[in-house]
Amino acid sequence: MTQPVPNDQTKAAAAIPVWVAAAPSGSGATAQTASATTSTTTGTVAAGSTWAQFTNSGASSATVAGGTLGAGLTITFQAALGRTLGAIAYIATGTTLQIATVV
Repeated sequence: MTQPVPNDQTKAAAAIPVWVAAAPSGSGATAQTASATTSTTTGTVAAGSTWAQFTNSGASSATVAGGTLGAGLTITFQAALGRTLGAIAYIATGTTLQIATVV
């Protein structure tokens, strides 16, 4: 049984959980792969993820998908069942973004 994780957006994240979802044997399903990175520059998460999360662990605001992400805040994108996300642009100049994705 897993415990719920609080979504306290008033504090910077200490760590980003990363997992790999394995497909059941013989199901024909594809396993999902998670990745995590840190950025202090401009970039793009490529299209094709099913889930992406951006946590601003720096002291200044960042820009994610054209919107402002304040210091200490997190935004999560999740694709609809059977779909994937498009590319997500971000600007982390002057701050630090923790970025996690599942493909």
